[in-house]
Amino acid sequence: MKIENIEPCKIAFFRRTGPYGIENKILMESFKQWVRENNLFEKSTILGIAQDDPNTINSNRCRYDVCLIVTNNVKITPPAKEGSFSGGKYAINQAH
Repeated sequence: MKIENIEPCKIAFFRRTGPYGIENKILMESFKQWVRENNLFEKSTILGIAQDDPNTINSNRCRYDVCLIVTNNVKITPPAKEGSFSGGKYAINQAH
C-alpha cells in the first residue's frame, strides 16, 4: 500500500447503502461488468470508497461507492451515476 495524490476528477459510480461486507464485493463485480460493457476498462482507475465510519453511524446507513475516473467527454449510462471526486491524498492498494 502506498499514499498517492489524486487530482479532482469526474467519476462514474455505483453506490450501496448498508453494512459493509460481502455486498461491497458484489457491487464491485457488477460495476466492473458495467465498465466492460461500456468499453472503459482499458487503463482504468477504479476506486472503492467507504463513505462512513460504522463506529459513528448506524451500519444500515453506511455508504459504499465504487467509482471509475473518467474524462469529461465520457457519456455515463445507467445504472451508473455521474459525480465528482474532490481529490487529495489517499492510501492506494493496486490490484491487478
